Amino acid sequence: MPTMPDPGSTLTGVLDLRVTPDHAAALDEAVVLAREERWAERLFDRDTTLWSQDERVQVAIADRLVERGCVVGGDAEIEDAGQGGAGVGHGWHGSPC
Repeated sequence: MPTMPDPGSTLTGVLDLRVTPDHAAALDEAVVLAREERWAERLFDRDTTLWSQDERVQVAIADRLVERGCVVGGDAEIEDAGQGGAGVGHGWHGSPC
């Protein structure tokens, strides 16, 4: 029976990913768009405009982030997230979700 690796050891592996030229082009376009629109930065800033420009959708996302404990802190916009738009389009700071 194989044993578990030592918790202090480094696991290595190889990922063999094969995509068609069309899929590779689509992936390249998505990467360019993600960089241009700063998706990673906006995600960690809890910027609800990343998902939608619709304010109702942004409020629902803000509510979900608070519900799931993704947003932590005492900022007024976080505490009011479930009350119709607080935090919408703003950067939120807290633990990564």
